[in-house]
Amino acid sequence: MPSAQLDDAKKAMAKVKAEFNAEVARIRNSNLYTDAGRRQEIARALIKTRAKADALKANYGVDNEFKRATLSSRIFGLPADADAATVMIFRDAADRAAQLTDSDRAAATLKRALEHGDTVLARAVASHAHGKRWHDVTETYAQAVGKTAALEELNDLPSGGLTKMATNILFSVPTPLELQTVRGGCSPGELALIAEGNA
Repeated sequence: MPSAQLDDAKKAMAKVKAEFNAEVARIRNSNLYTDAGRRQEIARALIKTRAKADALKANYGVDNEFKRATLSSRIFGLPADADAATVMIFRDAADRAAQLTDSDRAAATLKRALEHGDTVLARAVASHAHGKRWHDVTETYAQAVGKTAALEELNDLPSGGLTKMATNILFSVPTPLELQTVRGGCSPGELALIAEGNA
């Protein structure tokens, strides 16, 4: 299930692209420009639109990472008012959790921690399990501590190896035919020259 943030980004980019397509259509259909003038105006519109897309992409990335950090801290982190002793205990628990090499051991350790009321160890094990993508362990922890909704929200945030590629595709603005070269696109340098009327 995609996050609301991703849906908002898709809607924002759809609006940016629709505005760009309308502007390009207006330029193409205008009798005010020569072919070179049309090309120059389309290049200017493309530069302006790509700047908007880049701003949306940067904002999306910052928001995404901030939200991930906030949710991770809420689910797996210590309370803001934790005393020094609790912080030391958590560090020790995190070191112990890092030694767990498979989800079965993590599940067993989590079960013991929850049964004995060791919330610090349970939190550390769940955090380690989340990093390893041992979903059964993190779901067990979230259910036990009443943080299922927060975990679902965290898991819905886009992540993984294909996220960067998908983000680049989402925030891309295709080059209109008038600006394409033999190899397809148009480099930023070439685009700037066209927009300035020097190409």
